[in-house]
Amino acid sequence: MGGRRISDVRTFDFFRLLLTFDVDMRRFTFEEQERSTMANGIKIATIGGGSSYTPELVEGFIKRYDNLPVDELWLVDIPEGEEKLQTVGALAQRMVKHAGLPTKVILTTDRRAALDGADFVTSQVRIGRLPARVLDERIPLSHGMLG
Repeated sequence: MGGRRISDVRTFDFFRLLLTFDVDMRRFTFEEQERSTMANGIKIATIGGGSSYTPELVEGFIKRYDNLPVDELWLVDIPEGEEKLQTVGALAQRMVKHAGLPTKVILTTDRRAALDGADFVTSQVRIGRLPARVLDERIPLSHGMLG
């Protein structure tokens, strides 16, 4: 997997990429090396892998496996989030296994290992973790808006 470039792609943009693959794979023109990389599978690192949004991301990879063959999915989180990473990651592993795909789902708190050789990097991070979510929802409500 080494030697590939890392692209920093937000989750929303990545899903748009996945949808575009579904709509018309012929729109993409890859160099031979890139085509070979796609055929051999890709490595994706997800920063914030313990997020409750991770199963939805994994479902997208499962549904689009024929067009986007994810060989390795690295779910990364901070040490404080390791318990949640283990819970969400175990679900992701069961989802992939149930789908009968060869994708390896790796759980780690080692960002360097996850990023090494990654073809894509997705991020689903909440700065301030769950306590910040309370503020994200309550502050707009105090102004009569939904947060």
